[in-house]
Amino acid sequence: MKTKRMGFILMAVCLLLGWAVGTAAAPPTEEISTEEWILTPGTAASCPHDFILENADTEAVELQLMLGNEPFMIDRIEPKDAKAYGLHHSLSEAMTEGRDVDKDDWATVLHTGEQGSLRMYCMQ
Repeated sequence: MKTKRMGFILMAVCLLLGWAVGTAAAPPTEEISTEEWILTPGTAASCPHDFILENADTEAVELQLMLGNEPFMIDRIEPKDAKAYGLHHSLSEAMTEGRDVDKDDWATVLHTGEQGSLRMYCMQ
């Protein structure tokens, strides 16, 4: 009788372990998506997440980064170069500097140059 009970318990444990391993090895169902914009001189785009700016042109591109309604930095991206911006890091930095920003603010990128274009990838 003890042998049957022990066999049943062992079989149940093996089935549970097999299910757990199969579930852990399953590929993730949530995909990371990105939104993409092209910024030409005088245009702007906003993003609530981390983002990447890419300059595919042959001229350097100047931009202004705003957090919420607060100007945060002026930057320049050289030709054929890209830069990644961490929104949460930038918001934390702005808060420590005493700027009027909130943890839920979005980043807005304004193309302030007179030529060239930027590709903006907003990570979601």
